[in-house]
This record gives sequence, C-alpha cells and structure tokens, in this order.
Amino acid sequence: LPWVDVAPAERVELLLDFREASQGDRTMLHSLAFDVPGGMMGGMGGGGMGGGMMAVALQQGRPLDLLEFRVSGQTSAPGSLPESLPPMPERPDPAASVRSRHFTFTSRMMLHRINGREFEMDRVDEEVPFGDTEIWTFENDGNVPHPVHLHATHFRVLDRTGGRGQVFPWEAGLKDTVLLHPGEVVRVVVRFTAQRGLFLLHCHNLEHEDHGMMQNILVV
Repeated sequence: LPWVDVAPAERVELLLDFREASQGDRTMLHSLAFDVPGGMMGGMGGGGMGGGMMAVALQQGRPLDLLEFRVSGQTSAPGSLPESLPPMPERPDPAASVRSRHFTFTSRMMLHRINGREFEMDRVDEEVPFGDTEIWTFENDGNVPHPVHLHATHFRVLDRTGGRGQVFPWEAGLKDTVLLHPGEVVRVVVRFTAQRGLFLLHCHNLEHEDHGMMQNILVV
C-alpha cells in the first residue's frame, strides 16, 4: 500500500521489508497533504476556528515528515519470522445478527449529537444483550468527519455507501474505530462477548466528544 487513511484512535500495523535495501538508503514516513471536509476537524488553531494563541498549532491537512528509517548496514543477528501467529479472535458473522441499530452523527453550529441527543452521564442510550450479534449502521449527515469509536469490543466493517463509497484494505480486520466522512453510511457487525457493563460509543474528535457526541451502551 502506498498510503493509509488513519483517523484519531485508529491503529494500523505495517510490515516494512528492507531486505533489498542498501547501506545509506533512507525511507521517510510522511503524513500526506489532505483536504479537511468541512474545515473544522483541526479544531481551534488547527485549521478550524483558528487564531490567537492557538494559531501556533500545526494546521490540519498540511504535509508532515513523521519518521525516517536509515539503513546502516547488514545486521549481525538477523531476526526471523514466527512459524505461526496467535489465533485471531472470533470474527462476528453478519448472518448471526439478531437485530439492527442506526446511529446518526450530526454536527451543526458547534452542536455535536448522536441520534439528536447530547450525552448524559446517567442515561442509558442502548441496551445490548451479552453475546448477541448485531448490525449497526453509522450515518454522517453533517459536513465534518467523525472517527466513530466503540469501547469494550471489536467490530467488522461490512460496507460503506456515499462519500468514499468503499471498504479499504486496512479496514478488513477487527476494529474498534471507523472513519465516517460527510455523507457516508457505514455498516458494521458487532458482538459483545468480553464483559457486561456500561461502555461508550463516541466520536474521537476531542471537540466533538467534549460537546456531547457520545452515548452509553449497556451490555446486560
């Protein structure tokens, strides 16, 4: 892959192969220039509300060199790949889904809501039976992106319509965060099997979650 699109809270594992590299070769990991939908993802001073003391922050969307790899020569103790990898957790099966839920993420005039509601600490927004498999739909009807993050379990991305209109290779595995661009609808299959209790579903843009773009999910 020449690039990956990584949102706040998302993680991607990369395998770099330097076996054909020569001494003195350098490889740079870049953050590429990108457009910020809606112009607000940067927050105050970061390409969003900007100005004042916060203007010294790096503007969102600008290119940035992150990390340089330098090949210094052949290693005296070459590593080896493991013969086998740890078993993967069980992947939730959409055919086993017993119900569906829909979550609409809306940002307008600095108001950030899920299904039209602001977060309340003592309110339970959704109850999920322990062990059930469900299909959840995340919809972004605003003009700014939302990295949707779910606590306590993982999900599989099934499809994406609108916006970028596809599931990308780095979204093929188990995830707890998916990037939701303006106009996109993403379906995921999820199963809570770790533990019962109260967990969060929220946008991982700090300004958005701080302004109430969160919900309490109770696993019973």
